[in-house]
Amino acid sequence: RCYKKSLFNYGATSIKEYLKYPNILGGVVGNEVMNDEASWRAAPCVRIYARNLKLWMDKLVDGGITQRTLPLIYATQDSSVLGGAEMSSDTMVKLTADYLTCAEYGKGTIVKDVAGDEPTHGIQHFTDNRFGISPIDIIGVNIESWCSSTQDFWYNADGSEGSYFSLWKAMQKTSVPVIFSEMGWLVRA
Repeated sequence: RCYKKSLFNYGATSIKEYLKYPNILGGVVGNEVMNDEASWRAAPCVRIYARNLKLWMDKLVDGGITQRTLPLIYATQDSSVLGGAEMSSDTMVKLTADYLTCAEYGKGTIVKDVAGDEPTHGIQHFTDNRFGISPIDIIGVNIESWCSSTQDFWYNADGSEGSYFSLWKAMQKTSVPVIFSEMGWLVRA
């Protein structure tokens, strides 16, 4: 059991409302859900939730209710306690992105077995023609590093490699667009 039916209903209702407006570019399905080793167990649920919302949007298009779907975004933090000293935060961001954007192959189905509701222990077919679905379309990085007026994209004020440049290098071969979903600038007068 991954998530409650009420969460799916909330996401589906929100998306259906958002689809009415052409200026809405995407929807965030999770923000810093997987921040430590204990919460990383939720990763498969985030994937399933996103996949189910995408399949549901496909059903809306197939039914003529809407003409488009929304890209789904997951926002991750750029620092993590996962991996300990042997794994950098950039590596963790890349692993998170790779896991959430790895395409699933097979029949498109929506899992109905959800926690807190009447479990069916089964699946409901929504579409049979969606192959190679990537649960997440855009990775947002809540880059928790603050830039001062004495540093730039490449270097910190002390000459060391800047956090933005380091993250940019780590994410070069990501299969989906990456955006900075939180970032900060510290301006000194």
